[in-house]
Amino acid sequence: MLNAKPTANVVIEISTDDSTEGMITGGDYPNTPVESLDVTFTPEDWSTAQQIIVTGQDDDVADGNQSYIIITAPAISDDPIFSGVDPENISVFNSDNDVPGLTINSLNNLDTSETGGTALFAVVLNTRPDGVVVLDVETSDASEGLVSGGNSIGMSIELLQLTFTPEDWTTPQTVTINGIADEENDADQEYQISVSPNTEETDDTTGYVFLGLESVAVINRDDFLLFKNFPNSKSIFDAPKKYLIVNLEPNTLYNISLTELTDNIDLSVYADNSWGDAECTSSNSLTTDEVCVTESNDSGKLWVSVAGKDLEMDSTFTLNVTVYAGVFSEGTRNSPVSLTFDKGLNYAGSTSPLHSYYQVTGLVANTVYKISLTGLSDNTNLFVYSDSSLETLECQSWNWRKVDRYCFANSDGSGNLWIKVDGAAAIEGATYSISMVPYLGLSAEGSKSSPALLVFENDFPYEGTVSPVNSYYRFSGLEANTLYSISMDAWTDNVWFSVFDDNAWEMSICNSRYKEGDIQACVAASDSSGELLIMANGENAEEGATFNINIAAYTDLPSEGSLTTPVLLSYETDFPHEGTTSPIGSYYQIAGLAANTLYSVSISEMTDDFNFYVYSNAAWDWKQLGCVSIKWESNSGICTLITDSAGNLWIKVNGSPTISGATFTLNVIEYSGLLSEGSETIPVALSYNSDLPYEGTTSPLRSYYHVT
Repeated sequence: MLNAKPTANVVIEISTDDSTEGMITGGDYPNTPVESLDVTFTPEDWSTAQQIIVTGQDDDVADGNQSYIIITAPAISDDPIFSGVDPENISVFNSDNDVPGLTINSLNNLDTSETGGTALFAVVLNTRPDGVVVLDVETSDASEGLVSGGNSIGMSIELLQLTFTPEDWTTPQTVTINGIADEENDADQEYQISVSPNTEETDDTTGYVFLGLESVAVINRDDFLLFKNFPNSKSIFDAPKKYLIVNLEPNTLYNISLTELTDNIDLSVYADNSWGDAECTSSNSLTTDEVCVTESNDSGKLWVSVAGKDLEMDSTFTLNVTVYAGVFSEGTRNSPVSLTFDKGLNYAGSTSPLHSYYQVTGLVANTVYKISLTGLSDNTNLFVYSDSSLETLECQSWNWRKVDRYCFANSDGSGNLWIKVDGAAAIEGATYSISMVPYLGLSAEGSKSSPALLVFENDFPYEGTVSPVNSYYRFSGLEANTLYSISMDAWTDNVWFSVFDDNAWEMSICNSRYKEGDIQACVAASDSSGELLIMANGENAEEGATFNINIAAYTDLPSEGSLTTPVLLSYETDFPHEGTTSPIGSYYQIAGLAANTLYSVSISEMTDDFNFYVYSNAAWDWKQLGCVSIKWESNSGICTLITDSAGNLWIKVNGSPTISGATFTLNVIEYSGLLSEGSETIPVALSYNSDLPYEGTTSPLRSYYHVT
């Protein structure tokens, strides 16, 4: 306040000389901290003190207590007595609350294992440095665990470095601890991962070079199991358990099994510690002990993973490993047993669960043969190929319950066929006879590479034939990009057909539905050249079959919209929508919905069977498929999805089963049921000690929780 009454207003500017240490509030900024403000005294309030608040600033730097000055400028006034009067400045100290240090957070259970289990922790600085801070991260026992991250460039090493700068000091850096296999039965071993400043490479002056060593305690689980130590009792709860079995005979078959289970537990066996594709698996329930047969690797090792299914508490089991003593396989994929066809073939073979492989030579090129598997001593399956890479499967038979079965295959251009006998279900292997005779039934027409040509105006209806290796046709003379109905009747044995639009014969446009005594039909659009490709499948016609096939322009109910131009429907004015669809499906975009809001999409009053799909974007990307309603037998269906940020949904009505098209009623209403809680990225946080049991809710979009 002033010492005397002025004749005019007196204005004094007050400011801080270091806004990184302190800011001021008052005067013409009563609620906002600023660097500078004005205090005004009038002839009416000159004797009333005006409060100035000085607030210290947190700068995230460990720079010690810092002094600064609150500056009071000379007064400005029309009163000559007060004009130019300069009050004394005020010295202030800002106490530093920043202390250099590290925060180390474990990102999972800090256990590694000798079978490749890893642990993770993150390191971040507590305060902003004024230079580079380099931390050494080092393992105390390289025989139990190594570290990767930082400057290790993806490698697991004994010592790595993490580098922080004034720009990225708040970004945590992750260290991965990798368990090391010592192939000793040495029980679980504890070791340390130390984190300490590298004083030579750190140029920060705020105090990080003076930090002491911090350690992370880790346990390397001894998951090695010596062959001599089986059977071996173990327990499991939530996470899969992994074991490395050592001291096996190299390249030798072993039986691996789980017995004495107290819950449902699955077993997988691997040939290496990459844990990629399992060599064999078994699903073991309380009532079934299944055996898995696998060959050890060149070093006499096998890797085993055991996983529980919906376990509610610790479960126990006994892991057993014994030498396989059953019937052995013949040949390998790369070196099959050579068999020569001479007016016939009848070969007595055997297989283990690892399969047997054969190459049959001396056949007539490009000719159909009947291949049989008979006299089986256990469940064994047959696969026949027309190439040595075993990629082109000609036919297969499933010989369960030791039933004799056969299939038909076309030899390659050099008169060869390749056979795989699958013994996976034959725990002790199996014996059998492979026989082969020429096929003498009706012939197929055309091939994948050279389909028989049929012209729309001249060749229909067409009387075709098929052998068990299928017939292939090219329909030409059609209108381009036009719907046609293809039908088949009067067949003499089981035959069905598929329609394709490219000569890769990979993805069919439509397939006929075989019903004995009924006409088979499906609807497809011709390609831009006015052609369609048809495959008549005769694999179940043992002596071949004859049939009639016809094609006619599709004239029934049309579809609405397309992938590129869906029908636009307004939520406010167009619902319920009376729609139609043909077998190629109808497409809709629903606009005018509330953004990021749940809606229920329903379909009813269907005149035929079909399904509908709801998407959250216009790309019709299956990854963005929000929900599906599979509705057969003309039942109503409901599907719930959240709109995009512009308030849109996209709907596809799949009309593929509706040969003559169908009508339906489509409706969209805002979802009014219970809402979900949390999300995949932000789950609801629940404490085990205080929040459980927890009364939750969920919508069709699911709820997410993180229990700590």
